[in-house]
Amino acid sequence: MNTPHGTSALNDEATDETKGRYAFVYGDFRRVHRTGLIACQYRAAEWRHKEIELAAHRLLQLLDATSA
Repeated sequence: MNTPHGTSALNDEATDETKGRYAFVYGDFRRVHRTGLIACQYRAAEWRHKEIELAAHRLLQLLDATSA
């Protein structure tokens, strides 16, 4: 697993042109989607990627604080 790149974390085990390449997608390169962060957090927890899970949680808290 690579570090976050753009709005996803890249999966080194998948080829470039597949959905599996982008393991934790949370946006569309223009904006971050709240539902995408929630999905990212749950997927990271399911796959036991603690750093990504915590980062998604922090981003979700920041997003909620700025949009309130």
